[in-house]
Amino acid sequence: MPFLARLTRWLSLLPLAGCFAAAGWTMRYDWTYDESYHYGWVVLPLALYLFSLRWRDRPVPGAVAGGWWLGLGGVFLALAYPAVWLVREANPEWRLLSIALALLAVLAALLHLGALGGRAWVRHFLGPVLFFLTAVPWPSVLEKAVAASLMPTNAAIALEALHWINIPAIRSGHLITLPGGTLGVEEACSGIRSLQSTLMMAGFLGELYLLRISARGLLLACGLAFALCTNVLRTVGLSALAAREGLAAAHDWHDAAGYLALGANVLCLFGLTARFCRGAAARPVAGGVGLEARPSSAAVLRGAGLCGAGLLLMFPLTGWWYGRRETASLPPWHLVAPLAEPGYRPVPIDDRTALMLRHTFGWSARWNSRTGQSLQGFYFEWGPGRVPPENMNVHLPGGCLGAIGIDFVEEYAPLEVELAGHRYQARHLRFEREGRPLQLLYLVAEDSMALQPTPGAFDFSYQIRLQSVLQGRRNPGQRLVEIGLWSEPSQAAARVAFAGFLEAWLRDGPRR
Repeated sequence: MPFLARLTRWLSLLPLAGCFAAAGWTMRYDWTYDESYHYGWVVLPLALYLFSLRWRDRPVPGAVAGGWWLGLGGVFLALAYPAVWLVREANPEWRLLSIALALLAVLAALLHLGALGGRAWVRHFLGPVLFFLTAVPWPSVLEKAVAASLMPTNAAIALEALHWINIPAIRSGHLITLPGGTLGVEEACSGIRSLQSTLMMAGFLGELYLLRISARGLLLACGLAFALCTNVLRTVGLSALAAREGLAAAHDWHDAAGYLALGANVLCLFGLTARFCRGAAARPVAGGVGLEARPSSAAVLRGAGLCGAGLLLMFPLTGWWYGRRETASLPPWHLVAPLAEPGYRPVPIDDRTALMLRHTFGWSARWNSRTGQSLQGFYFEWGPGRVPPENMNVHLPGGCLGAIGIDFVEEYAPLEVELAGHRYQARHLRFEREGRPLQLLYLVAEDSMALQPTPGAFDFSYQIRLQSVLQGRRNPGQRLVEIGLWSEPSQAAARVAFAGFLEAWLRDGPRR
């Protein structure tokens, strides 16, 4: 093949690499911050390794029948990438967009392979290309539904096993009450982590050893069973340890037990794969079959050019769409920690919460009022575009307080708060725990003059997300203030206490 033709073919791979880079760049949040998807970082290298193996025995390139579908696919990619990236700018961690970008990357790869080697190459390389989809985070609705079904099931099976080994225990939902305390089977312990990583490994082994479709299906089913069984054993072991040595011992072994369960899953999958491969004939490796076997195809260049144009267009289009609607930032303000209040003591923000919030700055503390009432407060800041505003949902008062047994009673009329010359409306809610009232001030403020948050603005339904795109509203930065006042039954007295606290500790200007 002439040098120029060879160079052109290599350059046509750049848009394809850009497609996978866009997908990986979007999914990196889940791969980094969600322990269930840490394995995502190795999926693309493993996919490339599988592709290199399939390259060795690739078939002779076939004729490209109906080249019109290659052009149509290129046009679709050129239009789809700017559209998806436009939505992503306002919703940077929306998992639906991760799925869309991964599917577009897979489509681009299959179109490129079809232009080079026809349908024979598409069929031959389909496994390594589709394997990339195992790195895609599940939709949040599906993930939560699976975890919600696994948690009580895991706890119920573990309870029976504990009774078999003469350890007294009582189950309530996904909680196991032991003589030494209560052990919770949370989402992280439900088995969904092991399930997701085990399914990825099952897909890799099936493609690595070129198992039949029926064998791959059985391998996936067995991987599911292995993940659930090993996680139940993990729960039983931790519960037994907690019953004998206390909850602290179970906490110390929590992560190690998870890694042992995952390692056991992988060993079981390897053993089952070896059983399937026993007696299978070795696959011949073809040699000397290269791109020289067919002439240069204009369809390859045309498709790559259209895809590359879409990738290049998405950045200036996104900047123009949101930049023309952005307004001046509001004057900065911040809430300082009330160090001089009686009984002030900081409350550390646990690592798991900090990982979910990913705030730029924040503090959490408890203190007493001048009349001796107990207060607790949080203050968090998020820089512009740093993380999506839905991260604030981690600290929605209804969800957090309900999870620890504090019941919502009612929501009062909003409380007007003046910050740096601008008026905001803070939510005023009342909760109770065993008859003890808790009055709560909850304020979310954005750093932009336009589109200040309204009730329901952070529900993040499909309608709200798409409305943000149509309005050209991307994350300008947020501040969150949450203050709880215990043992105050009077709404009026609580509002006076909140107003006095804000007046004492709010400061104009940025933090120093």
